[in-house]
Amino acid sequence: MARPSVIADASALISLAWIDQLDLLPGLFGRILVPPAVAAEATHRASTLPGWVDVREPGQPLDRRVVNARLGAGETEVLCLGLELRRAWLILDDAQARAMARELGLRLVGTAAVLVEAKRAGLLPLVRPMLDALLAMGFRLDRKVYDRILESANEE
Repeated sequence: MARPSVIADASALISLAWIDQLDLLPGLFGRILVPPAVAAEATHRASTLPGWVDVREPGQPLDRRVVNARLGAGETEVLCLGLELRRAWLILDDAQARAMARELGLRLVGTAAVLVEAKRAGLLPLVRPMLDALLAMGFRLDRKVYDRILESANEE
């Protein structure tokens, strides 16, 4: 069975690169899609995108509901691309973008949950050190979410 499409926002790429865990994404998902605004934001901080990242522009006009939410350009394009590729998973960390994804009925995962999936797949021995490293780098994560992530990783 083919892997589902995964559309990532820049926060996932940047955050995982901060902790030298960017290769978890292709290990879990194969190729990753990013819209042009995400590619621009991610390459602003790094010289190029990894070869397993495909830049894909939304093929339809941006959805009015998403545009009216006044999110960042990357989040807007991720959500609109997600509306086109209904079976895709979106990797989003921004709270407003996540709320909009839920409202639109899109499949959603955050960067912290990617770490849990990587542990389950045997790509990462422990989640807690990676979560703590993300927090030390300025990644924002509510304490309740932190605790739930560790619980789901069996690292209470």
